[in-house]
Amino acid sequence: MINRIALASPVLTLGLILACVAVAPEASAQSCGAADATLGTPRSKGKLKSSYDKFADSTYLESKSQGWEFLGQNELMEISFVAVRAGQTASPMVGVMHLKGTHQVNGHVQVSQTPDLFSDSSSAIVVADTARFSLRASGHRAKRVQSALIGPPSITEDVYFPVTTDHLATIARARAGGIRIGAFDLSMQRQIAESADAVYRAVACESAHASTGAP
Repeated sequence: MINRIALASPVLTLGLILACVAVAPEASAQSCGAADATLGTPRSKGKLKSSYDKFADSTYLESKSQGWEFLGQNELMEISFVAVRAGQTASPMVGVMHLKGTHQVNGHVQVSQTPDLFSDSSSAIVVADTARFSLRASGHRAKRVQSALIGPPSITEDVYFPVTTDHLATIARARAGGIRIGAFDLSMQRQIAESADAVYRAVACESAHASTGAP
């Protein structure tokens, strides 16, 4: 789902998720005692796309993304959540919030001379109901396309923010709020809560299994 927002004035390694990976079918949201005690039964739409990077020897479970289109700035923003596990054996997973921002550039401007909007030190302020917390990026990469068969020149940036299980659970339960990253305010949508719910379950259930051997 994409939310269109018209504004008058502009304002790691984990990058390997999108390259050199083998993609498996979507995995359903997990149910285990540790996760169900916090969030109740899984939400039916909380599907995760599984991929494995043989070079990093890491498995990624990524949620569906929520999109926002900022018409005044020619910017499309997407947020998803990712559960990451190093190695192929059962081991604790970690959570990441993945921001993907695509900025369309005027055809007369060289994308090589256009600065990035984000960096590996970008911060995100999250408001989830009455909770408020900040996230700090741990990875950033940018892809510049000056000429394309379809569409204007563009810059696509991927930014990765580590999140704890407490952060994921708070977002999963939220009914209102939003995420501010740079000059962009992203409203809290149902898809965001469902995505956080699914990734929380992956991280919490894998961690419980790794520490106790229990399902």
